[in-house]
Amino acid sequence: MGFFKKLFGPKWRKCKERGDQYFDGGEWGRARAEFNEALRGFEAESPADEVEQVTIRERLAIVDRKLLEMHLAEADRFEEGGMASRASEHLRTALEFVHDDKTREETLTRIGAIEAGLGEPEHKGLAKQAGPPPADSDMDTEFESEMAFTALLGVMDEDRADIYEALGADFRRGFMALMDGDLEAAQAVLVPLLDADPQNPWMRFEVGRLRLAQDDFVKSEELFRQAAELAPEALPILHSWIQALWGQEDWERAERVVEQAFEVDDQDINNFLLAGQTCLRSGEYDNGVEIVEAGIEAHERSINLYRLLGKLHMAAENAVGAQEAFESALGLRWVYDYETGQLQFDTESAFLAAGLYLQTRTNMARAEELYRSLLATGDEQNKPAFLAGAAQAMIALGNAHDAKKFLVDAASMLEEDAEQRKIVEKLLADL
Repeated sequence: MGFFKKLFGPKWRKCKERGDQYFDGGEWGRARAEFNEALRGFEAESPADEVEQVTIRERLAIVDRKLLEMHLAEADRFEEGGMASRASEHLRTALEFVHDDKTREETLTRIGAIEAGLGEPEHKGLAKQAGPPPADSDMDTEFESEMAFTALLGVMDEDRADIYEALGADFRRGFMALMDGDLEAAQAVLVPLLDADPQNPWMRFEVGRLRLAQDDFVKSEELFRQAAELAPEALPILHSWIQALWGQEDWERAERVVEQAFEVDDQDINNFLLAGQTCLRSGEYDNGVEIVEAGIEAHERSINLYRLLGKLHMAAENAVGAQEAFESALGLRWVYDYETGQLQFDTESAFLAAGLYLQTRTNMARAEELYRSLLATGDEQNKPAFLAGAAQAMIALGNAHDAKKFLVDAASMLEEDAEQRKIVEKLLADL
């Protein structure tokens, strides 16, 4: 599909790549900033780019959900601890990440209840506070930083978490600055700590992540390589090293590090994903297919692996294999949520599969179903593309009447001088 050839501006690819790195590392705030910047600067030059836009939006939705959950949990903790104003602040922040009316209403109701109780002797265990909520104090900020740091340690392996905790308060501040995207503050703390402890592989790793965030692929690669020499079985180090090598387009060395990661753990799902992504970037599509298929044997319910398999087949111009892979991904999650009234599915796989059905002029009924499902997600930014795709499927099925309505709606959402509108108008003229 040729819709959205030029939407915004340049430099979006690098933002998406950084966002993907932060996403894979669970750095939700930084991932959100990069994905939003990618969308602001998005420019499509091929149908594959349009797919990337859908991917960005899907990942951004996941990031928002993670941040929403995080702030709601923090609100619970502060409310239980009698810190009403802090609970209210987290709830107000949470509103930024809410995308459904029910959750928004519940959150607003909770904010109102908490703030109404600030002047009462008791409100659900909250301590009485006179006057407006106090401004943030250094103590509150330090306490939040400690709690966030502790939460991040909880998702690391035990040995690494113990090392990070033992590095002390200065390291924690630098680490959290890096997680928050404050690269200057992170550098001011982490680089001196590395100078003081050069044989610590995790200090090299964190400064390497800092350099990677600064797009300094040469220095980051050197730091990750040195860290891997000190801790050769640390998969997070090897995985970041691979990404630094991507930045240098050094596919041969990236493949060698992938092999090293498999020697550490030949069943780790991230090894299969990074191996497949390396092959997709380097053009070794057949090797990528073989690796990812092996990954699916070990992780048979991984939507990410099936989607990646589809992309590899697509790049190799194997439309049938790609369609099968995308449909497998969709088969793993195609569930109607009665509480929200939403169909839950992998939107990227749906968009890729629907586009392939259109291109190959096969299974138009399924293409229409997928585009209608994508329209039901409420993705307003991509709605014209979904409408136009559904219309093309309808036309192929002989339903020009409904196709015309969809095309008219698509045209109305596009700028008059936009190239994609001209494409839609040509489709209308040909009816």
